[in-house]
Amino acid sequence: MTDTAVETAPQDTAAQEKPLPEALGAQRIAALLAEHLDVPVTADDVTQLVELKHLEVYDWYKRWALYSTKDALGLDPELVKSLVAERTAWQAVSITRDEAVARIGWHWRDIARMGDEGRVKVGRFGRYLTADIDRLPLEAEGERHVTGQMAAKELEIRYPTDLRYVEAAGWLAPVTRVEMPAGTSQYRTVTVPLYRLADVRAVREIPGVDWAAARNLAKGVPSPLRAYAAKAPTRPPRSAPSPRPSPTGTR
Repeated sequence: MTDTAVETAPQDTAAQEKPLPEALGAQRIAALLAEHLDVPVTADDVTQLVELKHLEVYDWYKRWALYSTKDALGLDPELVKSLVAERTAWQAVSITRDEAVARIGWHWRDIARMGDEGRVKVGRFGRYLTADIDRLPLEAEGERHVTGQMAAKELEIRYPTDLRYVEAAGWLAPVTRVEMPAGTSQYRTVTVPLYRLADVRAVREIPGVDWAAARNLAKGVPSPLRAYAAKAPTRPPRSAPSPRPSPTGTR
């Protein structure tokens, strides 16, 4: 038996590579650029390239934008690398709103308001500068908005009865009102007053008030705060029952 030498033609790897699709979505364009340039490109970077007019929407698939693979690979490598560097640098010194809430324990509305007022730097992707968030509890703790229940807890008085006395005395007033879900229904809401925390704490410093006697009272025990109220809150009177119509045609 003789051995038969079988010559194998060298494989043309270039010919076997699948051609790139004409257009891809942001995620796959990002992966293509990341492999091509060896930098961690993400879909956010692709979005920024579009916003800066360096890349255009080529087509649509349902509601997803598609981008030309040829145009993407033809982008200036230094441009793409600089955008990636800017994004990663910002992400390294910033946090999301949810992360900010977890970090300092503030309500997201207060954090968003600080951003709207320019007290906290808000940058790309709606992220907050971490250093500014860390300063809030030290510099702006009193700017937080709290509900009536939280205000009463801060003052160690009953809610809502004793807090109504405080409001009726003119010592405290809401700074804003917000709509909140009522119970488990996603359609019903209630209007909730919010108070500035610094205003709530200032109430405790009002002279001549026996706060020790007003704190932590049992249900039904009269509060000494009632004496300071311009008008003590009372329950609205019950509506009188409608009179029954007199019978007609009686003999």
